[in-house]
Amino acid sequence: MLNLLITPDFPPEFFANWHMFNTQLQRALDTTIHLQTPAGYREQQELLDSETVALVYANPFDAGSLMRDKGYIPLAKPDLPSDQVLVVANAQSAFAALGDLPADSRVLITANRDMESIGLGVLQGTAITADTVQWLPTRTFPELARRLMANEAEIGLFLASSFRSLNAGTQGSLKILFETEFEDFGHVMLLHPDFADQADKLRAALLNMAQSPVSQMTLADLGMPKGFVAAGGAGDGGQDGGEAQDGQAEAETVVEHQTADTAQAASTAEAEQTTAAEGQPENG
Repeated sequence: MLNLLITPDFPPEFFANWHMFNTQLQRALDTTIHLQTPAGYREQQELLDSETVALVYANPFDAGSLMRDKGYIPLAKPDLPSDQVLVVANAQSAFAALGDLPADSRVLITANRDMESIGLGVLQGTAITADTVQWLPTRTFPELARRLMANEAEIGLFLASSFRSLNAGTQGSLKILFETEFEDFGHVMLLHPDFADQADKLRAALLNMAQSPVSQMTLADLGMPKGFVAAGGAGDGGQDGGEAQDGQAEAETVVEHQTADTAQAASTAEAEQTTAAEGQPENG
């Protein structure tokens, strides 16, 4: 028997679709798979730390550390454009750009493994530093949105796909200050190294799901109508440790993308501050 953990990024109406996905994957593999849907990120981390989870559909805030630290093997990822990170504020706040944020900003984040490091990268070039920031962890993105709407923090960091799954009223109560331009950043299906000998079979089953009309409907309901494509060194088969190294390289690539994007953010913030300063009259 295998177990499959789904990251708690998705709204409750997706749960039935994930159960259908799990049923269809079991049939394709002729294997029993126990579906795990933690209610929040802390529960997810407890499960990952306390037991061997064979399959993890991880978000990009966790995928890198799972590959680096636990040796998880990337099997497949949705055939979708790259996801992004959003810096979001209350719509009624005075903040219009990253350069407006105070050094001691309170920043709402989800309790993912790499959230703080990625967040600092996105905020690089602002007054916010590792020494001044006040991190406020939350269980889920909807909770993050509620607390930001209640003015419990200056900003919150969202996965763009999760932010855009919020209802229109919630989105209308918030405003986006900055959006990254990552090229390869998103959810990925990971396999625990203890099950590396099954990597080829599992990957093939995932990639073939879109060929079945019934499974394709389920995938469409989950927001990935084209299904999955291979991820992270799939050609190595994941059986000699090479794929885990490829996973680490993929995680490092995400950090490189993050650095490039945040450098752009820093440049933009500095330009805005310079323009504002030039527009002020000199004091004699």
